[in-house]
Amino acid sequence: MIIATLLIAGTLPQDVPSTLTPTQIAATLDRLFVDEPGDGRVWARGTTYKAAFGPDGFTYVPAFGSDVPSCVFDVDLERASIGGTALELDQAPRPKVMQRDASSASVALARGALREVYHLGRESVEQTFEFDALPGRGELRLTLDVTSELLARVQGSGFAFSGPHGEVRWSAAFAYDAAGRSLPLVQRWTGESIEIVVPEDFVRDAKLPLVVDPILSTFTLNTIPDPLIDVDSAYDAANDVFNVVVSVRRSLNDHDVFSMYHTALIAVTGLPDPVDITTENWNAPRTANSHFAERFLCVANVGNSPGSRRIRGRVREAASGVGGAAFDITSGASDHVDVGGFGNDTATSADFMVVYQAHDLATGDIDIRARTVSQTGATGPAITIAGGATDQDLRPSISRSSGRPELNTSEHDYMIVWQREVSPTNRDIWAHVVSYDGSLSGHSAFRAYRFSDAVNPDVSMQNRRTNLVGGAPYWAIAFERLVGSDYDIFVVFATDGNADNARNVSDMQDVDVQLDQRAPVSRGAGSGYMLTYLSENPSSGFDAYATTLGVVLQDGELRAALGDRRDALPAAAGATTAHSIATTWEGSVSTSGISFAPPLATWLTSPSTSAPNPIQGATLGFSGGIPIGSQYCSANANSSGRSAWIRAAETLVNPPSPSSNIWLECADLPPHAFGYFLASLQEGIGTTPANSVGNLCLAGSIGRFAGNVLNSGPGGSVLMFMSFQDVPQPLGSVAAMSGEWWHFQYWTRDSAGGAATSNFSNALRIWMN
Repeated sequence: MIIATLLIAGTLPQDVPSTLTPTQIAATLDRLFVDEPGDGRVWARGTTYKAAFGPDGFTYVPAFGSDVPSCVFDVDLERASIGGTALELDQAPRPKVMQRDASSASVALARGALREVYHLGRESVEQTFEFDALPGRGELRLTLDVTSELLARVQGSGFAFSGPHGEVRWSAAFAYDAAGRSLPLVQRWTGESIEIVVPEDFVRDAKLPLVVDPILSTFTLNTIPDPLIDVDSAYDAANDVFNVVVSVRRSLNDHDVFSMYHTALIAVTGLPDPVDITTENWNAPRTANSHFAERFLCVANVGNSPGSRRIRGRVREAASGVGGAAFDITSGASDHVDVGGFGNDTATSADFMVVYQAHDLATGDIDIRARTVSQTGATGPAITIAGGATDQDLRPSISRSSGRPELNTSEHDYMIVWQREVSPTNRDIWAHVVSYDGSLSGHSAFRAYRFSDAVNPDVSMQNRRTNLVGGAPYWAIAFERLVGSDYDIFVVFATDGNADNARNVSDMQDVDVQLDQRAPVSRGAGSGYMLTYLSENPSSGFDAYATTLGVVLQDGELRAALGDRRDALPAAAGATTAHSIATTWEGSVSTSGISFAPPLATWLTSPSTSAPNPIQGATLGFSGGIPIGSQYCSANANSSGRSAWIRAAETLVNPPSPSSNIWLECADLPPHAFGYFLASLQEGIGTTPANSVGNLCLAGSIGRFAGNVLNSGPGGSVLMFMSFQDVPQPLGSVAAMSGEWWHFQYWTRDSAGGAATSNFSNALRIWMN
């Protein structure tokens, strides 16, 4: 069971619900956003439109629906005249934001003879033309060129520009003067432009300033809200803040990205800030933190066609939330970006490392490349991680951090992993260690896993423990692999240049083994790891789950040990669509002491027809101890409706007790049932032995912890401390010896159809170092 704290000083894990209680991240996107991304324009995003203001005029983009293409409505003041004499207009005005808040804003374009001022609301744009002075007092005529695929028709005193999914409505126009007089105006559609005429007598008597103001709004046939389609997160230690980035589908070819700051308790620290609300299509955003710079970098694939996109980024300060201008990281032919951040507290020009697919559009070859990025957005040269005309290298992932602050700068390395397609049904996982500054010296690519159809890898930050591989760095790589007809989640631990035996996490959990498990996310968390993934739900797509992992040295190899079976990340409105983890450890928390700030998991749920999919969040942690051993075998369901599951962990008692430095735990048992643990040097499989309804997964001489008969209580779980110096066997207790495999299982009383019987958990193997 996952809880929000680590086990300290030998205390026992407390009983907690089998599922986490999520918190809906209360940062609404149902408001007005105004942004200056650095392209010379001011952009606005309302609930029913987007708008851009700049040297090339005014662009209005109606929100006709997330399931249809974008439609652009361009309006440019082509000509203004007074008494038939043309006024001199600035044809390249610079926009200026005059006022902004969550519900309204105003943007001005100084055009020389007049000002264009746009008053923005959540659902409409009021376009005003303001005259502080006039060279004469004749008829005032404004000509506005309109460029759009929408078809115009007269609607009352205004116009409607219609398409198959909705229309842009141009209201009646009025003239106002400083004396409070107003007059409805005549507007005329010429087929290419709108002419607005203020009569001579109104102009002659007007007290300046004189204002003319049509209003634009959107009518749409679509009632489905913009869905959130991706989420990622990172942590800044200095400011104790998580950055959660989400992408929102405004139309089929326009995805927006927003950034939200949260504390470890999932409290909102401010309103969402736009990363991109332009009409560029930002896909699958990723974010990382630079420990020294105290900044986040958000990156995304930008464009509509996979393989021909470019990579763009934007930096945001962790303390203030202030964001810089958006910038290009690649110029094109790129895709599937990921990003890591420098974990040391030292100044560098390589604050971030960005990895991506590079596409040769002529040959179809796909390589893996990387670039360093500074805290100001300066990019380094492209670094080829994997190339070769005969290789198809896809879906790169990079460590979210280069390492912890106490490491020497020279020890800060990322691991980049990717899938290499040998054939459509034979895909391997490859890896390459890269120095934080982009140097490949002393490192080379290596195969991290070779078996049929291994795909979609994700990699944690590096970890170091003196009792494992001599303190050398190692990384946890999680990936999917096709097993039979479904995908399972595997984890392999890799050092620089070598990867050990992978473990099937789906089998170790002994749940849903015939259903697809997809999209793993692996993050470091102290001496262990957090893992989230999607599990197929036959009735509603996929749901997200979280579990914890440890690493053990077994028979000379680094192997995964499960710390928890798994906990659901609940979906409040349907099946989960995306998920992420950010841990304080990967945000460069020091190893001096145990981290109390828990990791943050975030996930999206599917939208309903009346509400967008909420961003859910929960804090995660270890339920205690350092996991050891690996689960095997499959248990049959007991009378609780679940199959019993066993785990083992080293206690964190300080100093450790030689007589009880290990605990065995079994969960998902029938409530209030008696039972005990079993131990053997051999594993086996025996179905329904001695009239049991379970599977005996041990063989040979089997010892019973009969002196420790346990009761599962109302929660259906048991816990027992033990020592490897005192393992029961049929002829008496023995001490486990180095180089031996020991196997453990739990036997429990049970009932089936009202008759008394017994059952077993799955089993656990532990290597004696």
